[in-house]
Amino acid sequence: TVQIAVLFDGTSSMQEWIDTVCAEISVAARSLEGHTCLAVRLALVVYRDYGDAERFAVQDFTDVGTFVAALSKTRASGGRDIAEDVLGGFDRLLTKLSWDSDAIHGCVWCCDAP
Repeated sequence: TVQIAVLFDGTSSMQEWIDTVCAEISVAARSLEGHTCLAVRLALVVYRDYGDAERFAVQDFTDVGTFVAALSKTRASGGRDIAEDVLGGFDRLLTKLSWDSDAIHGCVWCCDAP
């Protein structure tokens, strides 16, 4: 199994990137599955600004279709300043996801203001 967690800045400037990743991640994951005998499981952690109503959203590891459905429902919002809770996002990525110790792990971080 390959587990890839996608950490996403969900502030308003990122909607175009959310839409683009939604369109491309399915192709990439299915290509990876086609070149290996390993199952690909994806997880999503979205973080926003301190003080935003929905500061975090977490989708645990799942199949590609469920991941794409969760990401496609994500709407960028907030971002009135540059104080995104990046560390809180990484904390949830490390502590709230069901990491399998026998899997191959990866993380993709999508942001515009690290």
